[in-house]
Amino acid sequence: MTIPLSTLARYASAGATGELIAVGDGLEVHVFLQAGRIAWGTTTAERFVFRRHLTSAFQVDEQALQAALAEGQRSRRPLGETLVARGILTLDQVREGLRAQVVSALASLERCAGGQTLFLPRGANYATFDASLTFELGDLAPQRATPLPTQEADEALAQLSAAVPELTWAAALSGREVLASVRGAPPAAVLELGNRLTPGTDLLAVRASGGNLVGGMIRGSDRSLWCGLPEEASITSALWAIAGAAERPHAPAEPGCARGQFEAFGESSHSTEGVQEILERAICPVGVVVLDRSGTPDLWALARGPLDPAELAQVATQRQRVLDADVYATRPRRGRGTAALAFQSVLVGDSRWWWFGADLVTTEVASIWLALPRNASQGLGWALLATLSRHLSTPERADD
Repeated sequence: MTIPLSTLARYASAGATGELIAVGDGLEVHVFLQAGRIAWGTTTAERFVFRRHLTSAFQVDEQALQAALAEGQRSRRPLGETLVARGILTLDQVREGLRAQVVSALASLERCAGGQTLFLPRGANYATFDASLTFELGDLAPQRATPLPTQEADEALAQLSAAVPELTWAAALSGREVLASVRGAPPAAVLELGNRLTPGTDLLAVRASGGNLVGGMIRGSDRSLWCGLPEEASITSALWAIAGAAERPHAPAEPGCARGQFEAFGESSHSTEGVQEILERAICPVGVVVLDRSGTPDLWALARGPLDPAELAQVATQRQRVLDADVYATRPRRGRGTAALAFQSVLVGDSRWWWFGADLVTTEVASIWLALPRNASQGLGWALLATLSRHLSTPERADD
């Protein structure tokens, strides 16, 4: 019996460059190798995984994708490289999307056992993929997500309930599907947030006037664990409990404190004078982003070199989807010229940074985002976020 995954492993270990084609069980799978590394893969079982991941996880506009695709076809450059070159996504974000695409193809490859397999070798001129956007086979195939049976979900929820007795509800999710829950069902908005947790974003917390929320990926699976707490309750114990069960994303290197010169990017209708002074007093500042979202959206970012403030602003714009989620139906409808009440703040953890976001008390719809290294204290982040929020708030509202 032909085992396509073993065949692929043999060519990969030989450092081959070319295309493996496997047909079987009603499937057709193509996996592309470059010097023994996986560069791309497709399967008829699940199409357009890469593009769907970019639009759902990073909110990339479809028109921007189409424009990048057209440019890549003209220049004969892969879509991922084009997206990075145009500043639409970072290298790490493209890698995350490519990983999802390739893992999908490899999962289908196993189902082609006993079918027909063909390898088409290519010459040196074929090796045109950026090596940083390719993968070792061993980093992909053994790490596919494993199912989480209902019994294991119940056990995870029981452990969470014991660690956080004040929780109002808890649930284990698979994407938007509720596998199990205790003390009541999660709010509907939580099901939307379930898709905000990805292999590269393992932890999320929301603090709102109607209650608090903590969620994280479960180690060794593609499932997530969530709980809600009363507004007055601390989220610390829930963060510790869920972080202990969370799958911490791998980072190439733990980022340290940036110590270069501050650089600004963009513009804002808010007075940002004094923000740099606040960051300079902090123990380990990375950067801050102000998003103006009334009328014509503007943004302003400040970061210390070698960090790129434009890249920081780009990620903050993607994280805004979490802050916009009306988990407890407490966010007031706000229009231009209407003062906004501060009522929600969030924490998002990825492989490199803690991202703290909050609404600003201003006459315009606006928010602030603060990024700190993942090894920095969460307490420092919350305190610095509060200080920056007060500094940027409209004076007449902040003094009420």
